Amino acid sequence: MVEALRRAGLTVTGEQPTVGTLSGTVAEDRIPALAAVDGVRAVDREQMNRIPPS
Repeated sequence: MVEALRRAGLTVTGEQPTVGTLSGTVAEDRIPALAAVDGVRAVDREQMNRIPPS
């Protein structure tokens, strides 16, 4: 399944095989393709906001 997610556009940044999860980055418009991969139960979004130095 990891390779299918990569083909769908996911850049894997972490794998947690014991709990069956992955973390990674993907363009917003590719999220439906990730959700459609066989075996994917959920796709959770996490946004990172950066504050420029003052």
